[in-house]
Amino acid sequence: MTFRISRGHVLFLLGVVFLLLLLGWNYFNGLYWLAAAVSLFLGFYLSESCELHDGVLTKSTLFFFKKRLVIKDIKLIEAVTKKKLGYIYINLTKGPTEDYYLIHFKDLTTYKLNANLYNKGQSIGRFLAKEYKIKIKEKEIMQYLYGN
Repeated sequence: MTFRISRGHVLFLLGVVFLLLLLGWNYFNGLYWLAAAVSLFLGFYLSESCELHDGVLTKSTLFFFKKRLVIKDIKLIEAVTKKKLGYIYINLTKGPTEDYYLIHFKDLTTYKLNANLYNKGQSIGRFLAKEYKIKIKEKEIMQYLYGN
């Protein structure tokens, strides 16, 4: 089972990039370096995926394996939502309200997973909590004006 960036996020990012490229083309006589840099960034961002096989979660980017996580060693999944004081938040696409998941293991290590990784409309953290009956904890972090 493979988890990838959701289609809504991909379409939104491609729309913003297309708009930037049109603005760059009109006002700066076609900056090819801008198009190349944005394409490389999008290629790297959109190539992130997680695969789940035989109780092992493998995270990879651009087909290079970054991390292998054994699911039976997971103790707790923490769904973290970051908010800034005084900001208004609008969800444009159907997606999770949380920003990322912190996966706590039995050996007291923690790993951070992106909340935008989906398979058939279900995010990776919610899927692991439901399928493998792992306890999930909601956490909201409020950032104030000067850091925190």
